[in-house]
Amino acid sequence: MMRKHLIVWLVLSLMLTALIVGNIYVGAASENGISYTCANGEATVTDYYGAATEVVVPSTLGGCPVTAIGQKAFQNSYSLSSVTLPDSVTTIGNYAFSSCPNLSVINLPDALTYIGDSAFGGCSSLTTVTWPENLQHIGNSAFARTSLLFVTVPDSVTELGRAAFQYNKALRQVSLPHTLTAVPDSTFTGCTSLTLVQWGGNETSIGSLAFS
Repeated sequence: MMRKHLIVWLVLSLMLTALIVGNIYVGAASENGISYTCANGEATVTDYYGAATEVVVPSTLGGCPVTAIGQKAFQNSYSLSSVTLPDSVTTIGNYAFSSCPNLSVINLPDALTYIGDSAFGGCSSLTTVTWPENLQHIGNSAFARTSLLFVTVPDSVTELGRAAFQYNKALRQVSLPHTLTAVPDSTFTGCTSLTLVQWGGNETSIGSLAFS
């Protein structure tokens, strides 16, 4: 019986070692106020518990390249004014930076393809975004209630969520790509300063209250 237990223990130990060494899964950890997990050799930022005004997310955490900012990771970080993301980030999750009222500067890396729902919703000081060339998806209410002045959605975008820029009262000009075939419901609702919209010419539908 003891020998059987020893064999089981050895097998489990070898499996755990293989998982850790191979970066298949590494449990939650933190560095400099940034919590993260590593899975399949890639790191996801899961939470921020610091109080810095400027945050630089490192390119690697726990030996894994950072590829995602997870859901609600920086939500309600009231002191946060500037965030620098590494070039390896491809995904920004739902509510990742929502309700950060002092966030005014964030770089969106060229590798970024996905911005989740309400990712920057309620970032009332956010005035400028440099749009990445490979972006494909902008989620529902992703930039609602921000202070963007100009929006140039890149040609790579094929999915624009509902209410993506609603109640952005500072917004003056918008340029939409030819790849976008529809403007969903409430996309620019409440954008009272909007005076110019340019569209590439492949529009097929404009949703309810899209420009109301």
